[in-house]
Amino acid sequence: MSVVEKIPALVVGLLVAVVATLLLQPYIEGERISTQRAALEAYVAERAAGRNTLFDEAQIVQATAREHFLRHYAELDQTQVDAIFEDRFPLASDGTRRSRDEDFDGRRTDSGHLIYGFGAFLGRDGYSARERREVVAAYLATTSVGPGVSGLYESLYFNDAGNDLIMFAPNRDDRLEFYRREAPADFDFSDKSFVQIVQPASNPSGRFACTALTDLLYKEDERQLTIGCHLPVRQVGRQIGAFGMTLDVKDYLLDAVVDPSGREAFVVARNGDIVAHPALFQSDVITADDVAAVQADLNLDRLAQVITGNGQSQAVIEDPVQNGLAAFVRLGAPGWYLVVREPNAGSALNSWLQAGLIGLVGGFLVFFQASMLPARLPRLRQRAGKRPGKSLEA
Repeated sequence: MSVVEKIPALVVGLLVAVVATLLLQPYIEGERISTQRAALEAYVAERAAGRNTLFDEAQIVQATAREHFLRHYAELDQTQVDAIFEDRFPLASDGTRRSRDEDFDGRRTDSGHLIYGFGAFLGRDGYSARERREVVAAYLATTSVGPGVSGLYESLYFNDAGNDLIMFAPNRDDRLEFYRREAPADFDFSDKSFVQIVQPASNPSGRFACTALTDLLYKEDERQLTIGCHLPVRQVGRQIGAFGMTLDVKDYLLDAVVDPSGREAFVVARNGDIVAHPALFQSDVITADDVAAVQADLNLDRLAQVITGNGQSQAVIEDPVQNGLAAFVRLGAPGWYLVVREPNAGSALNSWLQAGLIGLVGGFLVFFQASMLPARLPRLRQRAGKRPGKSLEA
């Protein structure tokens, strides 16, 4: 059979190859993306597993402190309350009341109970009987629960919206001297986020809540990788205050964003602010310029809008910034999201190559069969002519 005679078969084979490629590529690409999506979702779920333990345990400790507070608040005799209040929080010359130094340095009560690592700043003038009861209940709860968790948390404290701060923090480098001695009489933290997040207006259900990354009150000129987590204390709907902790989350965040698979991972807040990214841990000090540069490079505003608009705590979405997928999972009380990106670079080409290869194989088979058909037709006709008919013999 000549080359010219094979042209129709070649055309048919090429058409089959092209049509098969066009039909198969979307299916292969869809299957690839589906597999990639499922694998990425499982991977991010595994990465996030157990990461909320930090916040769950903090909530348990604060719930224990709240229980102690409410018991003392309900059962203390007012005479006892007044005596403890005047003894442990003497009036200073500037009109404030602060804790005694021995409550930080260490002392034993008449019953043998050890008090240590404690400091307080009471910024109001004139305390009602109920307010004195609240301060004393917070003092007793903090000094009893705090030592039991001192190896796990830097601090346990009680605060209210009236600039009262009662804290157990025995290992802090400032020895709580800012609150015990240095804070000015007009020191006001009532507008700080850790106070506002527990108020009924912003937290009507009284849930455990955490701030964004925040500066420490006594180190406002330094950017710290710390957050404050707080549990409101209420009685019959009345806001009394809240127990809280300052959590150093540097190691927690570093572990979250250093991805062993080599994918890009970072932590983002609901409003799109970058919380943690590997680029931010390349130096000991994180500056505002560093944060702004990473924020701009990642284009997180668009990504955060898609994540928060998704309405789910965990999902895989089409990355709105780059070609690929982005998997996210919500991290505990701060409302952060761990995000892992996986680009699609080169993968669409692979699906075209796979579909093209299958199409070429199919086209070749069709070409082979079609090119052999003219040579086979005479033999087929000859066989059909020699087929015996029905015998007329009896």
